[in-house]
Amino acid sequence: MTYREHDPTGPWRREIACAWTATTGPAPADPMAVVPDGCADVLWSSTRGTVIVGPMTRPSVPDFPAGTEHVALRLRPGRTERVLGVPASALIDLNVPVADVVGDAGRRLDERLAAAEGTHGRLAALTQLPGLAPAVELDRAALAALAWLVGGPTRHVADAADRVGLSARQLQRRVVTAIGYGPKRFQRVVRVQRVLAAGPARLGDLAQLAADLGFTDQAHLTREVGQLTGRPPTGALTRGRATLVSGTSKRPEVVVGQAARAPGAAPRAA
Repeated sequence: MTYREHDPTGPWRREIACAWTATTGPAPADPMAVVPDGCADVLWSSTRGTVIVGPMTRPSVPDFPAGTEHVALRLRPGRTERVLGVPASALIDLNVPVADVVGDAGRRLDERLAAAEGTHGRLAALTQLPGLAPAVELDRAALAALAWLVGGPTRHVADAADRVGLSARQLQRRVVTAIGYGPKRFQRVVRVQRVLAAGPARLGDLAQLAADLGFTDQAHLTREVGQLTGRPPTGALTRGRATLVSGTSKRPEVVVGQAARAPGAAPRAA
């Protein structure tokens, strides 16, 4: 599969991790799964039209015919409700037509994308994404707590909640609404994304990689990577690719902040 990320532009650029385009190639003998990253995508494909791909809790292997064209926006964690008008928790592990989520506005978007000329025309139409629903204010307290929580390998949910004046239970509820799952699971997702971003160069030193990224030990890293990628660490580091920290996408710790470079990413289509 050819895959390319593009800098976010248009009215929602602050809410978008990246735009991406891809064309499906022949089915590989060993297909690569897309792994959870806390993001949602607005995805148009030449075979299925425009869909919303919600935040995932498990790995998923894309299944499109060879030659399928894709154009998509990857929304930052915590931005789903602001753009789509529905909480991320309502879209967990779903891949549904955009009209099922935002009604007539979604149907008009799908028609506009289908009528656009070529990949560049569709990319331009999608990045100028009109308001699909009344914009919802960001839950800045929940996002600030998450940003702090995943900014250090050994930080705890209770401390993150204290920093923003919430109880752990309040933070849990608000993060589930914003991200789709709770802060502890998001912390797990970020750790595994960082394993993938580390790449094959760290294959010979998994114990140290586990320590660097906040896993209890190498066995803990092995379990977490297996659960969220469907592969052992050797396979994940060799074949897997980070989506949350790749290319133009932003570091998970800044569900609000600075850019980071890492190996290329795989599409999030299911």
